[in-house]
Amino acid sequence: MKISARDKKFLIAGSGVAIVVLAYLLVPMLIPEDRAVTVKRKQNVLRQERETIGQEEGYKARIAQCQERLAKDRARLWPGGSATAIPYMQKALQGIADASQVEINSKSILAEQKVQENVAKISVQLQVNCTLDQLVRFLSGVENYEKLLKVENLMIASRRQGNKDLILVPMLKVIGYVETPSPPAKPAEKSGGAN
Repeated sequence: MKISARDKKFLIAGSGVAIVVLAYLLVPMLIPEDRAVTVKRKQNVLRQERETIGQEEGYKARIAQCQERLAKDRARLWPGGSATAIPYMQKALQGIADASQVEINSKSILAEQKVQENVAKISVQLQVNCTLDQLVRFLSGVENYEKLLKVENLMIASRRQGNKDLILVPMLKVIGYVETPSPPAKPAEKSGGAN
């Protein structure tokens, strides 16, 4: 097979370019790295690791604070499941209403809603009869109750009569949180070999 002069020039130029590219890529790997640069890099890695180790006590303290806060928050959850907690919650709301001189016209229990893996939200819808001051005392009592209670929804209609603002049957949705049992851990599947 004869190669023309033009093809020879093309092959020589291509080979030259390939050799230059290979040399550019391989030469840095073959030349030993300066020891000072290597030492500097390793010193930086060690410094970062030392700083990380130095922060260990701070992280342990933060973990302890978070665990303490979690224990306090868990203590504020309503006891038992939702079936047990709702009567206690209704009794507490009635006590707060009595202390605030608020008359509860109707109560309706709403469906439980899953909030997290082991926490559910229980809700009671209330329709009350009260003045604005009584409603404020009731809301303050709900917010400051020892167990976790929150007003999630509040609807108020008012009408001006003379010098007074009359509240027309306010409706509010009060929620509490209850701990639900964790789902059982799924057993690991055994891999069976084909016989």
